[in-house]
Amino acid sequence: MAVQWRAVGVAAPILLAAMMHPAAALAATPPEDPAPEGSTAGDQSPAPDIVVTARRRAESIQTVPLSIQAFDSTTLQERQILRVSDLTQVVPGLTAQASPFGNSALTLAIRGQRQGLANIAYDPAVSVYSDEVVQARSQGLNDAFFDLASVQVLKGPQGTLFGRNTTGGAILITSQAPKDSFGGYADVTLGNYDMFRAEGAINLPITRSLSLRLAGVRTRRSGYLANPPSGRAVDDQRTESWRASLRFAPAGIGFENRLVVSGFNEADSGVAYKLIELNPASLTAPAQPDLDFYKTADFYTTNAIVPAQGTRIRTLSVSNISTIEAGGITIKNIFGFRKVDSSIFFDLDGASPLIAQSEQTTHEHQWSNETQVLGSAFEKQLDYVFGAYFFREDGDEQQSVALLNATSGTNTLTDYSITSETAAAYGQATYKPDFLPHVSFTGGLRYTADHRDFATRSRLFNGTCRLISADVGGVPLNPCFASRSIGFDKLTYTASADWAFAPNNLLYVTRRFGYQAGGFTNSALRPADFAPYRPQTVQDWEVGLKTRWKAGFVSGRANIALFQGDYKDIQRLLRFTTTNPSGLPFPQNSILNAASATTRGIEFDGTLRFGAWVEISAAYTYLSAKYDKYIVANGGTTQDYTNSLFAGSPEHSISGAVRVKLPVPESFARTHIQLDGAYQTKTVSDDTTNFDPVTQTVIPRAILPGFGTINMRLDLDEVGGRPLKLSVFVKNLTKERYYTAGIDSYTSIGDVVRLLGAPRTFGVNARYEF
Repeated sequence: MAVQWRAVGVAAPILLAAMMHPAAALAATPPEDPAPEGSTAGDQSPAPDIVVTARRRAESIQTVPLSIQAFDSTTLQERQILRVSDLTQVVPGLTAQASPFGNSALTLAIRGQRQGLANIAYDPAVSVYSDEVVQARSQGLNDAFFDLASVQVLKGPQGTLFGRNTTGGAILITSQAPKDSFGGYADVTLGNYDMFRAEGAINLPITRSLSLRLAGVRTRRSGYLANPPSGRAVDDQRTESWRASLRFAPAGIGFENRLVVSGFNEADSGVAYKLIELNPASLTAPAQPDLDFYKTADFYTTNAIVPAQGTRIRTLSVSNISTIEAGGITIKNIFGFRKVDSSIFFDLDGASPLIAQSEQTTHEHQWSNETQVLGSAFEKQLDYVFGAYFFREDGDEQQSVALLNATSGTNTLTDYSITSETAAAYGQATYKPDFLPHVSFTGGLRYTADHRDFATRSRLFNGTCRLISADVGGVPLNPCFASRSIGFDKLTYTASADWAFAPNNLLYVTRRFGYQAGGFTNSALRPADFAPYRPQTVQDWEVGLKTRWKAGFVSGRANIALFQGDYKDIQRLLRFTTTNPSGLPFPQNSILNAASATTRGIEFDGTLRFGAWVEISAAYTYLSAKYDKYIVANGGTTQDYTNSLFAGSPEHSISGAVRVKLPVPESFARTHIQLDGAYQTKTVSDDTTNFDPVTQTVIPRAILPGFGTINMRLDLDEVGGRPLKLSVFVKNLTKERYYTAGIDSYTSIGDVVRLLGAPRTFGVNARYEF
């Protein structure tokens, strides 16, 4: 693999230069668009433009002064993007690591920004929107990719138009809207590991004004990991998702309403950790035989205790979008609701004896309403959008932790609840002055007020309260209950200028300010632990160039952005050990504001198209993420983590694809073969445990090595002139063995565990449209 990726490193600059092709970019006549991410190399018609909604209105991706990657339904199918985590195969710089609760509750990161815990007490740094409604909790989001119109990945702070908790970026998922004609599709995939995936949709026009679309997907797969203690394979998948969309658009009155109701269900083994390192002088010392066993066992083996239904998740989501157009003004209202019920069991030690196990149960619901006014003024020199937004989330969570055995005095039960409310008002406008016909200026402001209530109780299984009355020499609270409230507000902004210096070419500079909400640590025990952590803020610069060109039968598109983000009060997870009321050590988490940090980097994505026969796409991200200052006060001592690494932030990441039309008669089928892959350099899974503040060195056990995967696919489209597509695919062709995430508890309970990446998989797919 190292030789293969060194070859990529040599070829990448050559490919970049070809995609930019500055001489052709200055052509006097506007060329046709090259193939967007989502068209096929076999399409001989001019490729349609990529339309995005990053500024809350439909625009060409090449005219928006932001770093964006967007994909339509065709690309998602061709690249086998079936889950949110699969986006890392096509979006370098985006990492989707499993949280401690597994792949069903992802931790997303862009430009070094992420939140490592999936508890309801904490908010992500990369927000996911489904049909324009934010999905506050990650449970159930990793199986949302079916019957989609598009997926957009917005990079960098999006705080003006998308609000708080987008310091890293935002992912916008848009489902297919109901159409006015009857139609649909059926899609079936069969593969190794007993893979069965059935997806389908049907579009039903009810009246001239009313249409309904029903869609769903069901997935069954055996586990990747052998589990000798249970005699079965774990890390399986058993999920179902469904969606019903109703569109009402009476003719002639400028009104449309789209209602989307969707659900998700998962009941499988879920999290399956593997033990990779052990502290022999710790609570996990009894796991030494398991660690010895792993040295000779197959890589895809775990002795972890994993119930058959260790992960159970149900979600219900509603999005209702109403649009009224009158007098050149559009009024849009977006109502959202989502409910999450989940129970996730995870074996913290990845070993067969009962050493460290936990179960998290979550009940959460959210609702939001956003009203927008969009229009133009001054003879369309000024485009504007104004909005008002309200969001409320209520949730309660219970987490049990069992260490060693039920009589050790370390088994705990923590119950807490969170209520979060957000109110915001914003406005943004783009001015295109007549006296500067190729220049635009954009400015926007958003004022946000947040309020958060937190209440908790924590006790041992024997009933002893773990909440302590004082930091030193305290006694258990009676009654065992504590609550806190906090409010904060921020003014965020965006400002940009862009210059269309030639047809289909844009140069831009953007300045933004965003923030991530503050709150309380869910595992607080001492009075000091209840001190709220402050909001995290970021100011960033982005300079970019977007080009499209055509020279003869060769066309290209290339977008490049240089960015720098300056972060203050950056939120980081601290893991440490406290003594519980029984006098025994107990692992503890806390969120703190780690002073400041700076991220810098380059992002590139582009496409080369050679007529109807060959399409080459590539994307690359370089990220330098460093703390300016990261000082931790812990247990009366001061520790310097300034030189520690950012978790989930590889320095280099690259992806690419080559798609070739084969010389097969089209009367038989339009036939393409595709080779694609992705690579990222090393990273770490945790922000604090990767560094030793005493020796000022990175701890080797914390490093997740770099890895790359290569995939291959053969597509036969319109077989025999029918709307039938047949495909054969292989993923992870070279059988790369790699880790995707993990937990480092070496200094607390005494172990390091990892989650494994998928082995080589292969299968066949059939899709019939009607």
